[in-house]
Order: sequence, then C-alpha cells, then structure tokens
Amino acid sequence: VMAMSVYDLDDFLDRALTEMGEAFNVSRAYIFEHDKENDIMDNTFEWCAPGIFPHIEELQGLPVADFKWWSDTIMKGDVICFKDIEDIPDETAKEILRPQGVLSLLVVALFVNGEYYGFIGFDDCCEHRKWFKEDIELLLAISRILVNVIERKKVEDALHMNSMVLDQITDLVTVTDLEGNITYVNEAETKILKIPKEEIIGRSVSSYGENSEKGVSQKQIIEQTKKNGSWRGEVINYSADGREIVMDCRTRVVFDETGKAVALCGISTDITERKLAEAEKEKLQKQLTQAQKMESIGRLAGGIAHDFNNMLSVISGRVELALMKADESSSLHSDLEEIREAAERSALLTAQLLAFARKQVISPKIMNINEAIGNMTVMLRRLIGENIELNWNPGKDISNIMIDPAQVDQVITNLCVNSKDAISEHGTISIKTENCTVNEPDLNLPGLIPGDYVKVSVQDDGQGMDAKTASQIFEPFFTTKEKGKGTGLGLATVFGIVKQNKGYIYCNSTPGSGTRFDIYFPKKDGTNEIAVKEKQTFKKEQTSDFTILLVEDEPSI
Repeated sequence: VMAMSVYDLDDFLDRALTEMGEAFNVSRAYIFEHDKENDIMDNTFEWCAPGIFPHIEELQGLPVADFKWWSDTIMKGDVICFKDIEDIPDETAKEILRPQGVLSLLVVALFVNGEYYGFIGFDDCCEHRKWFKEDIELLLAISRILVNVIERKKVEDALHMNSMVLDQITDLVTVTDLEGNITYVNEAETKILKIPKEEIIGRSVSSYGENSEKGVSQKQIIEQTKKNGSWRGEVINYSADGREIVMDCRTRVVFDETGKAVALCGISTDITERKLAEAEKEKLQKQLTQAQKMESIGRLAGGIAHDFNNMLSVISGRVELALMKADESSSLHSDLEEIREAAERSALLTAQLLAFARKQVISPKIMNINEAIGNMTVMLRRLIGENIELNWNPGKDISNIMIDPAQVDQVITNLCVNSKDAISEHGTISIKTENCTVNEPDLNLPGLIPGDYVKVSVQDDGQGMDAKTASQIFEPFFTTKEKGKGTGLGLATVFGIVKQNKGYIYCNSTPGSGTRFDIYFPKKDGTNEIAVKEKQTFKKEQTSDFTILLVEDEPSI
C-alpha cells in the first residue's frame, strides 16, 4: 500500500482494498464513510473475492442512529473484531450482515484530521475466522496509512481549489521563502509578466528586474516585510518583452501554527495604466494652467502696453513740438533728441507687448508663406552671421494662409535670432515648410484641432533647453540671456502673433541637442493677394486747409 502512488484517491483506495483483500485472504474488504451532515453511513468502496457477491449498492444511506452500539464503539476508536457475527451485541448490524453471508469480521475506525471519517473492514464468508493480534495491528497500521493518504489528498484538493480561485484573481499573487525565492505564482502573474509558471518557480523575485530610482528594490521589500511583518508600496517589474510594469504591492509574513515565520506572500495590482492616465491628466492640467497663465499675462501686458503707449504718445508729441521751437545747435535740442529716441525704443517694446497680447493693429492678407520667407533669406543670413549656416527648405505646392505679411517677418526673424543666440560658435539653422493635415487630436500637440494647416518649422543645433525652461519661453520678459542682452519679448511676440492668426506653436528641445519650433497656420483658400502688386500713381494734392476730427479718451494726448 505504501508503495502505491496517489493520482486519484478513488482509484487508489480501490487498488488498496484489492491488495489488502488478497493479502489477508478475506472474502470482502470495504470502506464506509460517515456523512456528518445527514448522519448516515455509505459503503463507498468494496472489493470482493472471486465468487463473493457484492452488496455496495445496498449499503447506502444507513442511519447511524439505527446502529447505536456499532456507532458508539467505532467512533470511540475501538476495534470491532468477531469470530462469529452472532456475538455482536447490535441486532441491526447482524440483520445487515446475515444476508451477505458474513461469518466473521474485523473493523477499525478511520479518523482524518482528528475527526471521525468512517471505518475499514474485512469480512470472511467462508469460515468463522479467528483474528490474531498481528492481523489487528497490521490493519490498524494500514488504516493509519490510508488516513495519511486521505488527509494529504484533501490538502491537495484544497490547495488545488485555492489555486483555481487565485487563478481567477486579476491581481498578482506571489509566495516566496524567507529569502525571496519564488514557490508559487498565480495565473495572472504569468500572463502579465509573460513568463511560464515553470520558469518562475524557484527564481528570486529580484530576477523580475527592478528600478530603484522609480520604486523600492525587492531586497528592501523583503527586509521591511520580515522586520515589520508587512509592507506596502509601489514597485517596478519588467515583463519578458522588457515592458515596465508599475505595481501596487502588499506583502505579509506567513506564520505556521507555532508562530514561526515560514514564507512571504505578496499581492500586487498592476497600476501601469492608472499611472499613465494620472501622468497624462497631470500633463493636461499643466497645459491648461499654462494656457490660462499665458492668457492672464496677455491681458495684463495688453492693458499695461495700451496705457503706457498713451503716455508715450504724449511724450513723443510734446518732444516733437519742443524740437520745432528749440535751436538745433543748443544743448536743449540734443537733450530733446535723446528723449525722442528713448520714446521710440519704448514704443517698440509696447508694440511687442501688444503683439503678444494680440492687440496690435494688423492687415491680414491671403498669402503664400514660401514667397515671404524666400524674400527674407538674404536678410536672415546677414542677421545670423557667417559662422551659422541657414538652410531653407520650402515645401512643394504649399497652401496659402491668412496673415499680415509684416507679422511673418516678425515671427521668422525672432525665431532665427533666438536660434542664433542658442548657437555658441558654428551651427545650422533650418527653416522648413510643409502642408499638414491633422485628422484627430494629438496629446503631444495640445489644443491643435483637426484640420488642414501649413506647418513652419525652425530648427537649430544649439545648446537646447530643459523642460522647465521650455515651459516658460513664451512668457513676456522671460529670458535666459545675460542681464542687458535681451528683453524677453521676442518669443512672447511670436506666440502672440501665432495665436492672433488662429495658429498653434510648439517647442521641442533637449539640452545639448538643439531646439525646434513648429508653427501650424490654418490653410486659407483663395487667391494670393500680394503675389502681384499693382503700380499705384499718387497725385500730389494742392495745399489747402483741412479740419481734423480727433477722438481720444486720454486728455493729455
């Protein structure tokens, strides 16, 4: 019996009864199981010697209460052993045994996990057999073996059931020894990590890969779990194809019935998608905050520029009147000239602020941007200097856009000056145009709505910027240049012009790898309004008196 392997408990018990029946040379070997819930006995297994009629089908659902002496005796663990069944002090039992032709019997109880399970017995239908002490001891020993097998099988069935239950859980379940070597994983873990279970068992949890910069290490988890009894936090694992997986991990120490730590158990939830969603939400929130900030700055800058421009108008007007009265050779005339020049420089700053605030007076026209940029290249090469190469790559069959031609000059000039300042010695600035169709929203291009655009890209191979700097470059007065070498309004002006013309601008930059600005101007159907300029003849009017109507809410102007 001990040498028999257990694959199926029913098959094992059938074979065990056959081996025992033949070895003991009895007529019948059997097992009865106690149905505790219904308090009945069922003959579940039976072996019969050749010529002995089986009775297993008849011996089902026998009420325990009807066999009081028998039940009381066997449940106490006493052996029921009779050479002649007529000596059994249980009349109900004898009424069951007589029709079966039983002359003598030997029965011992089975206790599984300390609870009464049933009994195993031998019948002899050929003679009044005397059961020796050795027979009883051998049957008791076999019963203990059978009990161990039944107990082990029940444990295996329970484990199998637990395993099936755990395999239905979407969380990852891992059991390791105290050193972190894996002894069990559920099905979810093999699917997410894309590693067969047989390749996982026996490995260290550290073999999953770890990134201590983004999450705690497996070694730290094991140490903290053993020290505190449990641990919870985020951990980074890697699947077989190298995909980074973010886990919300909860671990505990497993103790046996004596309180000794025997294993570590971890339950992990894959939160990769949630983390990506949170990162995307944070990115969108930052973009919204940045847009709101730029809008607020624009309103403030526009208001300040408007009021400041009014004051400059007063200063410039008064200076012009004073210059008309002052002697050109006088020191007063020189001082007034300085004031006028300062006012003109200040007027340029307010013009840039108004451009950023999208409040400058413009005269948009349908135009081909290739022609506008092409006419600027000679001037741009002089502007950026001989040590920087300018590459102009106009797109073919470029669509028209609607914009003030002077604003195109402002945008391209400011971007090229910005690129020039980012290049320390020798370098390249590239300007490229192309038609572009956006079919669906792109999270990398926030705000850009689907449609047809003309894309203008200005790229340099300068020093580049980090993400923090790049997030501020369109703000008025923000500059990375040394004090006194920049107003911080160049890119703010570009931003305002692009937005004023219903366009979009994006900056891509990496420290040490240069910067690229991409501008999307909406495509505009129609004829190029500045392709052909009609010659205009001006007729000199005769001098005459005029009445000028001036409407202004600023009294000083």
